[in-house]
Amino acid sequence: MIRIPLMAGEIPEPLAHTFLDADGTAMNLTGFDASAVWEHTDGTTGTLSCSAGDSTGEISATVSAAAVASTGVVDVVVWVGNGSNRYASPIWRLLIADPPGAAPSI
Repeated sequence: MIRIPLMAGEIPEPLAHTFLDADGTAMNLTGFDASAVWEHTDGTTGTLSCSAGDSTGEISATVSAAAVASTGVVDVVVWVGNGSNRYASPIWRLLIADPPGAAPSI
């Protein structure tokens, strides 16, 4: 599990992960689809925009403003699959704190 401290209203860099095979070599994700899901401790759930790499084994998921709008904990996981195989990324645990004042529109 990867813990990331944030403030409510913050929009972080995309979450990124490289899938490796048993030998530590990047997996070839050519032909794989990706789906990212999140769940907040208040029960809210959603999906994130994400992409699966090709032969690099890399995936990324863009954290939405809705996912980090309120304080609490948000767990995010990215799934990749090709119909025959399906793999999950590590869980990213976003620890959302309450900032002093509202986030500016910058």
